[in-house]
Amino acid sequence: MAFPLLILVLAASAVVWVVDSRTRLIEGSYEIGRLRSELEDLEMRNRQLRLEISSLSQPVDLERTIQKLGLQPPTPEHLSFIPPRGADLFSGSGS
Repeated sequence: MAFPLLILVLAASAVVWVVDSRTRLIEGSYEIGRLRSELEDLEMRNRQLRLEISSLSQPVDLERTIQKLGLQPPTPEHLSFIPPRGADLFSGSGS
C-alpha cells in the first residue's frame, strides 16, 4: 500500500513542478516583452533628445533663444577683471 502512495505523491509533485515551471516561463516571457517595449520607447526618446540637443546647439537657435529671453551682451560696466592666482609670478619682474 505504501508503494502506490509514494508513486502518487511523486507524480503529483512532478505535475506541480511542471505547472509551476510553465507559469514562471510564461511570466518571464511577458516581462521580457514589457522590457523590450520599454527599451524601444527609451531608445526613441534618446534619439529625440539627441536631435533636440543638436538643433539647440546651432548658433542660429542659440541666437533665437537669447533674443526670446531678452538677454543682451554685457556692457563694460558689467565686466570685471579678476587676476589669476599667483599673478605676481607672471608680472615680469624677473628677479
